[in-house]
Amino acid sequence: MLSDPDVTGEANRLYWETDTSVAGIAEQLHLSRRALYDVLRPGAAGAKCTICGGDMVYENRSARSAGQPVCSLCGARPGSEPEVVVSVPEPVVVTAGDPGALRLGGVMVLGALVGAAATLIAVRR
Repeated sequence: MLSDPDVTGEANRLYWETDTSVAGIAEQLHLSRRALYDVLRPGAAGAKCTICGGDMVYENRSARSAGQPVCSLCGARPGSEPEVVVSVPEPVVVTAGDPGALRLGGVMVLGALVGAAATLIAVRR
């Protein structure tokens, strides 16, 4: 009976288009509540996901009443778009007489030499 498309269609119609309780629908269709939940499909929200373009749906009548759809493809919910934070490091100001500048320059030269040596070793193998 659960694979019957007529039962599935009627269960979804009653669930989404009437105020009949879940118990009432299950009783009317001679299904257990669990079997009813198994044949219910999400209800269309009539909108597209702003992240992936998938169809927005309501998982149940409570979500529809609360206006809380979810994307059928990526699971995003309105307002849950990931926040993009761009962090720009503070610029390093180097002056000629700064001992830190000499240290920084030395470290940079040492890093270049180590990189060059590693490249030569890797190329010779």
